[in-house]
Amino acid sequence: MKVVHIDATLRIVSQIEIEPHSRELIRLCGSSGRPKTAITLPSGDVLLCAEGSSTAPGFTIGGSPTFRSNAVLLGKRDRWRQYTAPRFGTERIEALLRWVEANPSEVEPREGVQAILIDPAQRTIEAVKIEQSLKAVEDIIGEKIVLAFLAPGGDRVYAAASAQGPKWRKDDAHFIGRCVIVGSSEGGLVDVAASLETLKKDVRFAAERSKRWVRHGVSDASSPGRAPS
Repeated sequence: MKVVHIDATLRIVSQIEIEPHSRELIRLCGSSGRPKTAITLPSGDVLLCAEGSSTAPGFTIGGSPTFRSNAVLLGKRDRWRQYTAPRFGTERIEALLRWVEANPSEVEPREGVQAILIDPAQRTIEAVKIEQSLKAVEDIIGEKIVLAFLAPGGDRVYAAASAQGPKWRKDDAHFIGRCVIVGSSEGGLVDVAASLETLKKDVRFAAERSKRWVRHGVSDASSPGRAPS
C-alpha cells in the first residue's frame, strides 16, 4: 500500500509502499513506542507520529501543533479496521506543511558520518565520510535528491530526483545512477549500518550493451545474470 512518509530531520516528503503493520510504522516514525494519531485531516486521512524530542526538528500541517518526529500519513480504516491508502498525496501535504527548526541551544554540534557511495557508471562501491546534513548527500550525488529506499536497520538510500543512466540492484530493489546509503535516527544522519563488504558481494550492476547483471569487480563476460527490468 502506498502511503506518505514525512522525514522531519531531512525535510523530505515522499510516497513509499509498505505493509502498515505496527513494526513498520514504528520504524518509519523513528520511535521505540507505538505511533499515535496526531491529527485527522479533512480528507479522513490520519497522521501517525511518535513522541519525539523537544530538541528535535519537526513540522506543522495547517494550523496544527508542532510534531517533532517523523510521520506517516494513512487513509481512514475500512470495515475490517484496516488502514487504507491516503487520499492526500505528497504535493498536497507539501503545500500544507511547514518545517520547524530544532532548538539550537540544546542540539549537539554536527559531526561527520560514515556513508556508502554506489556508482554504477564506474561500478564502484566505496565508503565515504560526509557531513551530517542532507546537503552533503546532494553534493555527492550532484543534484537534488529523493529518498529511493528505506532499508532494514534504519539505513536510507538516496538517489538523484531525475536519475538517468546505468542501473544497479540489491536483491529485488532496483536503482538508477549514483546513490548514497546512510543511516538515520531521530537526531539526523548517523553512520551507515550496512556492511561495505556485504554490499560488494550482493550488489549487481547492469552490464552495458547486454541483458545481464554483473558483480562488483567482475567483467561483463564472466558474470551471467538476469536481464535488467
